[in-house]
Amino acid sequence: MTILRLGELSLSAVVPMLADMAALLSTAQGIAVPQLNAQLAGLANILGAITVAPPALGATITAALATVASLQAAISGPTVTLQATAIAALIAELNASLALLTVSISIPTAVVSAYAYTGPSSQIGVELQSEILASLPGAPGQTYALILSTTSSAAWASMGTVFKVTA
Repeated sequence: MTILRLGELSLSAVVPMLADMAALLSTAQGIAVPQLNAQLAGLANILGAITVAPPALGATITAALATVASLQAAISGPTVTLQATAIAALIAELNASLALLTVSISIPTAVVSAYAYTGPSSQIGVELQSEILASLPGAPGQTYALILSTTSSAAWASMGTVFKVTA
């Protein structure tokens, strides 16, 4: 039976997955944010290019419509319709996505005392009390602890993939 003092560790050292998740999030942001910004810039350019001008003189409009009608009859080609409302909605959606991606994960810098125990269940209290009194800064005094325990070696191995369980 042994209490193994792992030392005074930062939370990212106690839970190594925190640092991994932060790195993955940073990588994802580095890829997605520039792409979203480019899409937003393109849509803004489209919206900026849309102009609505009031009609000029009536005779000019009538002549233009007649010319357009005759051209449409002679040549049938594709038409492009820009929907400013749809573009504005897409810009709002992209801005919302961008806001979600720019939320950063903040790993607390608090330092905690970490201990790992292997031994009979009946002895953990005695062993832990002895080790805490001998090594915890400020002991004896008010202590805050989170103890995760298992009797399965497979579960212990799994905990080792998330938490620091060895020196």
